[in-house]
This record gives sequence, structure tokens and C-alpha cells, in this order.
Amino acid sequence: MSAAPAPSPTLLCVVYPSIARWPVGRWLGRLYESIPLRVAGTKLSYLLYCLPTAPLVASLYGLQKVIGEKYVLTTSAVERRRSIGNALVEAVPLDDVGTVEVIRSEWESLYRTGTVLVRSAEGTLRLTCAGVPDPDAFAGTIRDAVVARRTVTASLAHLARRQAGETLLATPAS
Repeated sequence: MSAAPAPSPTLLCVVYPSIARWPVGRWLGRLYESIPLRVAGTKLSYLLYCLPTAPLVASLYGLQKVIGEKYVLTTSAVERRRSIGNALVEAVPLDDVGTVEVIRSEWESLYRTGTVLVRSAEGTLRLTCAGVPDPDAFAGTIRDAVVARRTVTASLAHLARRQAGETLLATPAS
């Protein structure tokens, strides 16, 4: 009886970044947050700037879908891929992930986005996922996938050692 092969990677989630990933999107976020005075519960800057810049926002959104990237989490890696064509840009195996952090700028509150940083156990920055909607949830999913990957790997190694021990015991002595 041989050890079961490790399963092929399974898709866990795909995240498409916000336009806040782009410098123009970040500039718009700062513009929208520039006047904190509220009128009928809404920031004055929203009332003044959102409607006139709506065509620019729509264009950025469309551009993001055409030439942008997406973040893909599988059972084996965190990946950056092209939105169209799915070409791999960068990948970090889950076995190499040490910590996952979320950072936010003050202007990201409008977009409800943040940046997810994936670091190695040594603290080296391995992957930056900018403009992530609900970055805490995405970072938590990555952390859960890392724990699951390590647990499965340890279980498979334990089973292989156990099986090798049983095989050694069943081998006739010469």
C-alpha cells in the first residue's frame, strides 16, 4: 500500500482589486475625503466631487478589469494573475508564508480597501496585494489556508512515516 499523493491545488478565492490600487484611484480617494464637513449626514466632498468624477471612476474600473490583475488563493499558493488571460505574474507557496499583514491609508476608508502584505518567516516581503476589498477577510483566509496546508502536510508526512514503519516490520529478514 503506497501513500496517497498530495491533492492538486484547489481554488479557494479570487479577489479583484479596487481602483484604489492605482495612483489616480488613490488621488480620487483623497479628494473624496478632503472635506469632512457633513451635510445631511454625507460628507460635503462626496456631494461636490463624486458625480463630476464618475466617468473617470467608471473608466478606471473598466481599465482595471481589462489590463489589471487579480489575487488568487489556492490550497498551495497565493498568486497575482492577469485579469484577462489568467497569466501568472507572481506566486508565493503557502509553505513559504510566515506572516500576513493588513495596512490601510486614511483615504482607503471610502473604498473600504487596504493592502495585504505576505511575508516569509524571515520577514522578507514576498507579495503585495494592493487595493484589496475587505483586506482583513482576505488576510484571514490566507492565514487559514497556511494553517490548513501545514496541518495537511504534517498529516501526510506522519502517515508516510507510519506506513514506512509498517512496511519495515512486514519485510522478511534475510
